[in-house]
Amino acid sequence: MLFCVLAVLVRAGALKRPGLILGAFAIGYAVARSVCELFREPDAQLGFLWGGMTMGMLLSVPLLIAGICLVAFALRRQPLGST
Repeated sequence: MLFCVLAVLVRAGALKRPGLILGAFAIGYAVARSVCELFREPDAQLGFLWGGMTMGMLLSVPLLIAGICLVAFALRRQPLGST
Protein backbone atom coordinates (compact mmCIF):
# COMPACT_ATOMS: atom_id res chain seq x y z
CA MET A 1 0.00 0.00 0.00
CA LEU A 2 2.78 2.41 0.94
CA PHE A 3 4.63 1.63 -2.30
CA CYS A 4 1.51 2.46 -4.31
CA VAL A 5 1.08 5.80 -2.52
CA LEU A 6 4.73 6.67 -3.15
CA ALA A 7 4.42 5.64 -6.80
CA VAL A 8 1.42 7.95 -7.22
CA LEU A 9 3.38 10.80 -5.63
CA VAL A 10 6.33 10.19 -7.96
CA ARG A 11 4.05 10.22 -11.00
CA ALA A 12 2.48 13.45 -9.74
CA GLY A 13 5.87 15.16 -9.77
CA ALA A 14 7.00 14.81 -6.16
CA LEU A 15 10.61 14.21 -7.24
CA LYS A 16 10.83 17.91 -8.13
CA ARG A 17 10.60 18.68 -4.41
CA PRO A 18 13.59 17.13 -2.59
CA GLY A 19 12.56 15.48 0.66
CA LEU A 20 8.91 14.96 -0.21
CA ILE A 21 9.15 11.26 -1.04
CA LEU A 22 11.34 10.53 1.99
CA GLY A 23 8.97 12.44 4.27
CA ALA A 24 5.94 10.67 2.82
CA PHE A 25 7.64 7.31 3.33
CA ALA A 26 8.48 8.16 6.95
CA ILE A 27 4.89 9.23 7.65
CA GLY A 28 3.43 6.16 5.94
CA TYR A 29 5.81 3.77 7.69
CA ALA A 30 5.14 5.30 11.12
CA VAL A 31 1.37 5.11 10.62
CA ALA A 32 1.52 1.54 9.27
CA ARG A 33 3.72 0.40 12.14
CA SER A 34 1.41 1.97 14.71
CA VAL A 35 -1.62 0.29 13.15
CA CYS A 36 0.18 -3.07 13.13
CA GLU A 37 1.07 -2.61 16.79
CA LEU A 38 -2.65 -2.56 17.61
CA PHE A 39 -2.86 -6.25 16.66
CA ARG A 40 0.33 -7.43 18.39
CA GLU A 41 0.88 -8.50 21.95
CA PRO A 42 3.10 -5.99 23.75
CA ASP A 43 6.60 -7.10 24.69
CA ALA A 44 6.47 -9.26 27.80
CA GLN A 45 9.21 -7.32 29.60
CA LEU A 46 7.68 -3.91 28.77
CA GLY A 47 3.94 -4.34 28.51
CA PHE A 48 1.87 -1.27 27.73
CA LEU A 49 3.50 2.09 28.36
CA TRP A 50 2.02 5.61 28.36
CA GLY A 51 -1.72 5.62 27.74
CA GLY A 52 -1.82 2.06 26.41
CA MET A 53 0.87 2.64 23.80
CA THR A 54 3.43 -0.05 23.05
CA MET A 55 7.14 0.56 22.53
CA GLY A 56 6.68 0.23 18.75
CA MET A 57 4.10 3.02 18.80
CA LEU A 58 6.32 5.24 20.91
CA LEU A 59 9.27 4.67 18.58
CA SER A 60 7.08 5.62 15.62
CA VAL A 61 6.27 9.05 17.06
CA PRO A 62 9.71 10.62 16.34
CA LEU A 63 9.65 9.10 12.85
CA LEU A 64 6.20 10.60 12.24
CA ILE A 65 7.36 14.02 13.44
CA ALA A 66 10.48 13.86 11.25
CA GLY A 67 8.36 12.89 8.24
CA ILE A 68 5.96 15.78 8.80
CA CYS A 69 8.91 18.18 9.10
CA LEU A 70 10.45 16.86 5.87
CA VAL A 71 7.20 17.19 3.95
CA ALA A 72 6.64 20.72 5.29
CA PHE A 73 10.21 21.68 4.36
CA ALA A 74 9.85 20.19 0.87
CA LEU A 75 6.55 21.96 0.21
CA ARG A 76 7.94 25.33 1.30
CA ARG A 77 10.86 25.20 -1.14
CA GLN A 78 10.68 26.02 -4.81
CA PRO A 79 10.31 22.94 -7.05
CA LEU A 80 13.44 21.98 -9.00
CA GLY A 81 13.45 23.18 -12.57
CA SER A 82 11.26 26.22 -11.93
CA THR A 83 12.64 29.72 -12.07
